[in-house]
Amino acid sequence: MSKTNSKKLERLRDRVWTQQNSLVLQRYLQGRNIPNGGTVELNELFKEAVLVTLSCDQMTVSPYKLSGIGITTFDRRSLNTEGLIDTSAGPHAENYLSHIWSMHLRLQEHAHLPAGNSNPDAYHFGTSAFASKDEVVDFLTQIWTQPMDEENLELGLRPVICLQHGNMYELAALWQDLGFDPAKIGTTIAMLDGQVIAEQSKLTRNPYAELDYLLAQYKIQPKDSGNCGNAAAYITISSMLSALRKHLYQSPSNPKAKPGKHGQSASKTAQSVVNELMERPTPAPPVGTEVFCIRCVSSDHFFTECPHSDLDGLE
Repeated sequence: MSKTNSKKLERLRDRVWTQQNSLVLQRYLQGRNIPNGGTVELNELFKEAVLVTLSCDQMTVSPYKLSGIGITTFDRRSLNTEGLIDTSAGPHAENYLSHIWSMHLRLQEHAHLPAGNSNPDAYHFGTSAFASKDEVVDFLTQIWTQPMDEENLELGLRPVICLQHGNMYELAALWQDLGFDPAKIGTTIAMLDGQVIAEQSKLTRNPYAELDYLLAQYKIQPKDSGNCGNAAAYITISSMLSALRKHLYQSPSNPKAKPGKHGQSASKTAQSVVNELMERPTPAPPVGTEVFCIRCVSSDHFFTECPHSDLDGLE
C-alpha cells in the first residue's frame, strides 16, 4: 500500500468510523458522500469501498472452534453501465442484491465438529467449498487488499466496509482460530452491525433483534439461516433493506415506509427477490475444493462415500 493511500484510508476511517451504521451503509449504496461532510478526495475514496459481510459457524461448547465462514461481497463498481454507476435500487434493492457474491467456506481442519443448530450441508446461495485455514486466511487477505487499479498499483488499496450481525464472539473466533481481525486491518474504514442498522432505521426498537425476526418484517422466510453461508447473505439482505427502507417503501399512501409492496417495491415481494438470488448461478469460491471427506480428509469423495469406515474421523 502506498504511503499516500494509507494516509487517505486513515483519514477516511477517522471520518466514517463514528458515523451512524445505517447512514454509512445508505450513503455507500447510493453512491453519496460521507455523512456529515468530507473532502472531495475522501468522498471519492469512500465510493470505491467494497462491502464485505461475514458470518461464522463455531462450536457452542469448549473449545469453541471455528468450523465455517460465510462471506458475501458487494462492489459498487459492478453497477457500472457504460461508464456510469446506476444507483437505482429497484424493488426491494434487487438491483444491488443481484450483484452480491455469496460464498460458504468450511474449514477442513474443523469440518467434522458440531456447530450448534447449523446444518453445514444446507447452503442455498451459491457453492460450499472445503478449505484449509491457510487458504481461508489468504483468501480473506485478498478480499481486504484489493488494488484501486490492477494496472497501477501505486494508487494503493480500496477501502472495505465490514458488516456482521451482533455476535462479537464470531469475530473473536476468527482471531482465535485464524489470526484474522478485520477491525485491525488498515483498509477497513467501518465495522457495521446489522442489529444496529435495523434499530437506527427504526425497523425495530430491539437493539438485539435476531436475524430471522428482522427478515420477517419484510415477509422473508429464511431457509437454514443457522448455516453461516446463508446467514451472511441474509445479513446483507436485511441490512440493505433496512438502510434503504424509506427509499424502497415510502409513498404517499405509505408515509411511514412500512415494508411490503409499496413505493419503489410495489411490483413484487421481497421473498421473490430472495428466491431469485438463491436460484441464480453464482461463481464458486476461488479457494478450496468442493469435495472433501471429513473422515479420511480425502478430496476424492464425501464422507457418505468413504471406504474407510474403520476411521473415527479427525482428531
